[in-house]
Amino acid sequence: MRRHDSKLVSQTWRDCIAYCRAAIMAPKDHPSRASAPWVRSCSELQRELLSKYGPEIIEAARAGCAALINDRFEGQPHKIPHIDKKRSFLSNWHGQPVGDSLLPQRNILATAAYEAGALPCHLAMLAWGTPEQAARLSFISHVPICDDYASFTESDYEARIRHAALAVGAAYAFGGWAAEAIIDGSMLQATGTGTGLGTGEAGLIEGVMSWRAVNGATVPYTSYLFGKGTLAEGLIAPQVFTAVHDLFDWRSDTAARNHENGVTGVYGVLGVEDPFHVYLEAILETATLYPVHATWTTGAMTVGHYTAARYGTYDYRGKHDSCCDNCVRLLREATARANLAWKPEIPPRSFAEGHEYRNLLKRQIDQYEQHDMVQKGLSWFQHLVVTGEIWIFDLLREGVEPIDVEAYWV
Repeated sequence: MRRHDSKLVSQTWRDCIAYCRAAIMAPKDHPSRASAPWVRSCSELQRELLSKYGPEIIEAARAGCAALINDRFEGQPHKIPHIDKKRSFLSNWHGQPVGDSLLPQRNILATAAYEAGALPCHLAMLAWGTPEQAARLSFISHVPICDDYASFTESDYEARIRHAALAVGAAYAFGGWAAEAIIDGSMLQATGTGTGLGTGEAGLIEGVMSWRAVNGATVPYTSYLFGKGTLAEGLIAPQVFTAVHDLFDWRSDTAARNHENGVTGVYGVLGVEDPFHVYLEAILETATLYPVHATWTTGAMTVGHYTAARYGTYDYRGKHDSCCDNCVRLLREATARANLAWKPEIPPRSFAEGHEYRNLLKRQIDQYEQHDMVQKGLSWFQHLVVTGEIWIFDLLREGVEPIDVEAYWV
């Protein structure tokens, strides 16, 4: 294809192909990726996010993670009630119907990338793109997932070829800065270009969210990729996308001694006693200002967590505190401003209960159907907030029943 298309010999496309080749041949989640020659072609949006944090925020998160484990759990992270993602995934992954474009390969990487990448990412992109655009562009995230999951999928060489081909094909067909968006995914371990910790609580939290957007490779899932809105508006969806993920994942991350979580970042940077609540309110306040950007990504990520084999979000049980009235108010306001419905609904309580939704999601990705799954996910999130069940993911609150004692995957 490169021989017959002048577009593909541009510096951006040469760098994009170089990164994809590296992810196929030698996948790794390592800081050296973020200093490779190809990062010269990263996107404008990525550069803006990088400017909002620096190594100080990452080090604060690292210190915060250690402090949580040592001060609250006697240095024994397995005491945190949590999901072991390896156990959850291996128990359930054969029940995840991956998209047809990933067949006939049926392996761990194909399934893990599909449910962490294409599944929630295509939902977020429906806020701005057509069903076909959303489905195809969602595979951009699969290249960095090859790096991120390298520790347990290194032998899946042929699967990585397929993932990279899907991403490159989608970026080529869409145009714009989609090739740059693939390159952005190589910078999972970028330390940022900002200095210090920022100023004020809001600035610090924005720095944490920006770090996690880069670290979580959510940069492509934005209105800005579609040429809609300002650069500042384009930052919101990537920031909120990863922030909501971090709410659900805080227990598992900390149990695995993984500092790469926004709630942990807030704890390390601000030193507040209730970092989960602070982060949740920051997400919801952002949603009232940028309702479509934030509510669609919130719904998308909630669907991802409650239908995935990997996360086991549906397995948490126990007692929890009552709701926060301000959080309910903020979420109601954001929902109304996004022209979505307020109709809280109980999310799946097991992997099996998500079967219907997984099949609908597969049809959305394969056949470009629409089944209102963003509203479904937002309704589940509304239920969590209005009942107070959201606190079950807060590792500093008691009452959650023990689940796993190991934490092999982060």
